[in-house]
Formats: sequence, C-alpha cells, structure tokens
Amino acid sequence: MTPSHDLFRLIKSLTPTEKAYFRKFSLFTKYKVRENVYLRLFEAIDKQSEYNEEKLKKKFRNETFMKQLPVVKNYLYSRILDALELYHGEMNQRVSIRNTLNKAEILRKKGLYDQSLKVIKKAKVFAKENEMHLPLLDIYIHIELGLAIEKYDLNWVQNVNKEININLALFKNDAVMHDLNFKIAIYYHKYLSTRNPVFLRQAKEIINSKYLSDISEAKTFFGRNRFYESHAFYAEAKGDMKAVYHNTKKIIANFESTAGMVDRNFVSYVGALNNFINVCAEGRKNEEGLVALGKLMAHPQFFNSHSVRSKVFSIYNYLFLFLNNNVGNFEESKRRIAGITAEIKMFEAELNDMEKALLYVNMAITYFGLGDLKTCIRWLNQARNELDMQHQPEMDCFIRIFYLVAQYEAHNTDLIPYLVRSDARFFSKKQNSYELETVFLDFLKNKITKAKTDVQRIEFFKELKKKFSPLVNHPQERAYFKYFDLIKWIDGVIEGQPYGQMLAGR
Repeated sequence: MTPSHDLFRLIKSLTPTEKAYFRKFSLFTKYKVRENVYLRLFEAIDKQSEYNEEKLKKKFRNETFMKQLPVVKNYLYSRILDALELYHGEMNQRVSIRNTLNKAEILRKKGLYDQSLKVIKKAKVFAKENEMHLPLLDIYIHIELGLAIEKYDLNWVQNVNKEININLALFKNDAVMHDLNFKIAIYYHKYLSTRNPVFLRQAKEIINSKYLSDISEAKTFFGRNRFYESHAFYAEAKGDMKAVYHNTKKIIANFESTAGMVDRNFVSYVGALNNFINVCAEGRKNEEGLVALGKLMAHPQFFNSHSVRSKVFSIYNYLFLFLNNNVGNFEESKRRIAGITAEIKMFEAELNDMEKALLYVNMAITYFGLGDLKTCIRWLNQARNELDMQHQPEMDCFIRIFYLVAQYEAHNTDLIPYLVRSDARFFSKKQNSYELETVFLDFLKNKITKAKTDVQRIEFFKELKKKFSPLVNHPQERAYFKYFDLIKWIDGVIEGQPYGQMLAGR
C-alpha cells in the first residue's frame, strides 16, 4: 500500500463528526479556506470514490504546492492524526491521561511545582478510578517522586514509595487474572474446535488454581470481570449453560455495582450486556433478556461517537430480533426490520462481516417464521454472497444448514441435491465435522427424497428428531440450535403446523 493510498483510506475512514472537527482544526492556522492548501487537498480526496492522483494534479495544476505534492500529502496525513488525537482525547482515557502527564512534566521542568502537583493530583484520581496501573506508576516514579526529592521531603518520598508498592501489587494481581483468563479462553477455543479432552482438563486445572477458586483473590474491578469470564468459558466448554448464565450475569452486576464503571467503560459494558443477553436468548430467558436489552438504550449520553453508535445499532437490533424470534414475535421483528434497513447504510462501513451476518440471519429467520420464504432466502443469499465467514466457522455452518431448511420449505427440490453435494464437500474439508451435519445431509440425500407418501415423509422426520434431540445440549452441536429451533421446525412438519405457531405454543 502506497502512502497516497494510506492517506485516502485514512480520510475515508473518518466519520462525519471527525471530518467536521478536522476542518475546524485546520482553520486554526489559516483564516481563509482558500489559503489552506491542506484543507483543499483533503476536500478533493474526500470527494473521490477511488484514489486518483492524476485527477488531483489536473485540478490543482496551477497551484505552487503541486511541486511538493508528496511533502504536502505527508503533512496532511500527520495533521489528520493530530486532529484525531485531540478529538478523541476526552473520550479515550489513555490518551487523556498521557496528555495530562505531559502537562505535569512540563510544569515540573519549569519549576512550577505547585501547579504540577495540582495536575498530578487530578491525574492520580482519574487513573485510580479507571485502574490504570501503568500510568499511575509513571506518575509516582517519574513525576511525583521527582517532585518529592527536589523538595527534599522525606515523608513525601516514603508515602510515594508506599503507593508504588500498593499499585504494583494491584498491577501484578490484574496481570495474573488476565493471564489465567487468556489461557482459559485459548483452551476453550481449542477444545471446541478439536473436542480433545486434554484441553478441557488443562482448563480445569487453571479453574481450580488459587486465583480462580475464590472471587476474593481478584483485587480489582477488571480482575473480577476476568474471574467470572474465565468461569463462563469453562462452563460453556462443559455445556453447563446454567453456570454460564450466572457468571455472565455477575459481570453485569460488577459493572453496575462499581461506581462510575458503566460511565467510564461504556463500550465494555455494552459487550458484557451482549454476552449476557445472548446467553438469556439461548436459554430461552427471553423476558430477562429484553430487560437487559433495554439497558443498551438507557445511556444515550454515551453515544458520543459514530463507532459507539454503530456498535449499539448492531448489538441492539440483532438481539431484538433474536429475542423476539425466539418466542415467535415475528410481526414485531418485521416492524423493527423496517428501521434496520433504513439505518444500516449509515453504519455499514463500521460493521464487520459477523455483525452483518447476525442481522441478515435473524432477518431471514423472521421471514421464515412469517412464511415469506422468498424474502428469507434473499437475506440468506445476501449473507452467503457478500460476507466472508471463513473466520466464523460456526456461523458459516449454521447458514448452510438453515439455507437447506429454507429451500426445503420453499419446495425447491431441484436445487437441494446440488446444495447437499456442495455442503458435503465443504463439511468434509473441515477439521472436525459435527454429527448434525452428517445426519441432516444424509436425511436430505437418502431419506426424504425417497418418501413416497406423506405418512412415510413424517416417519422420516420423526427419525430425524430422534437423532437431533440428544444434540440440543451437546457442547459443540448445540450451536446449531441457538438461533433457530430445529426441533420445533421438525415438530411443525410432523404436526402440519407453521414454525411460528409451534414457537407460540412453547
């Protein structure tokens, strides 16, 4: 990637509010837009859909700055980063604390010790509230200790040294909890992908270790979150969804019971709510999930950036559809879809493929429940054709299975043999195939196509239910039942009832 294309991509990544801030930032040094060549170049590049330097040269062919275009572009790139640093300074805690420490250090070097100390006191309160141990060490060792020594205040030196040791102990505790949580997460993913019991045993050893045996061993807010998260990972690997539910709920409680943590770590809080609501939805605790979903929208004062708004848009809408689809409220989901399709263009650039897949799949399930199979298949085709799911194998596999279900319901019998062959090749190349995949493909290829009568067809579906039912709570296989209730669908076929009616009768 050339520097010119880097500049183009940086400009295109800016949100409307960031662009507006850069324009104001650029005018600090030039009063007239016409005189500000950097802003004019910025505007010209921003209007391009693809970077085209020849068009820029033609547009500015009479401008003297074109003789030094590479230098101007490099400077523009740096100016944009400078503006972004200032713009995000107040929202980014780490940027804010660094800027504060720089001010304190400048004041100290100028001999303005009392002014430097005022800045330090504010910085220490901020850093302690946010459990920022490294910046605190920087304050103690490189700034405050220097002030104490220059003042030759031995009591002050001793107090600073005491605070250093306290902070170091908290930092070490936090580091241990982070390390254990990371190891548990690695073993969890290895176990799910390989089903090798060795990884589950290794995770169990860590869970039984000193620091994860008792919550009192976690000395910080973030340490407590990692404690509960580690136990949630291990419980999910074992298929103990009750324990997953309790531990993800405790993370929410930890946020809400620790003063100021929701305010100061809103994006992390949104992530914790996302995990908890997902567990509620999977465990069919829909009412509790909807209450938690309301918390996502209860803090609009924190929707202070386009990236936060896009994150909330993605999570709220996906979970709204998920929870309502779970109980057959498909008309409610359909009404929400109208808003999603109207708003998604605003956030499309911010959404990753998995976030889009969650929306597309749940919209497809909505229309499946309404009996609108044409629209259901259209959303599934959008997911299949536009999104890269190679790094999300669970979702990729679910889309393939649900696509077969939708095509079967739509009576596209000519297409199904081709899809079965294609999916069989895909599943055979996976490191680990699941029983549900093999059973369902065999059902479509060798059973249902050979049914001569409705009675025989229903008998085949009863056989399929017997094979699927033990998989519902299997640690790996249950992922197929998370978004769409395959058992209720089979029951509906057997009883001659629509899927939505089967869910309503839960």
